[in-house]
Amino acid sequence: MAIDVELRRARDARAVIGAIGIMRREKSVEILRRASVAARGATSPLSSDVTLNDARSQAAIALTILIPALEAHQETPGQKEKAKVAVDAWIKELERARP
Repeated sequence: MAIDVELRRARDARAVIGAIGIMRREKSVEILRRASVAARGATSPLSSDVTLNDARSQAAIALTILIPALEAHQETPGQKEKAKVAVDAWIKELERARP
């Protein structure tokens, strides 16, 4: 996946996390799933950028925890905050890695 597409997915996830409770849950879940897949799919054990891969991994984990909670209407402020922090770190590393 191109880094620009991955960055767009990460930014979309950040926007959704900030709008939880405002957006339709189904749409929120769809966007967060795309971001989670992007984070997991982009992580490469062959990549020399350990910091970026770690940020991707942490974002994927946080989103994987948030998504089912959101679907069940049981998300907590802690889950949202952890996802926000992880996605922000992912975005920062993606922006640093852009050519």
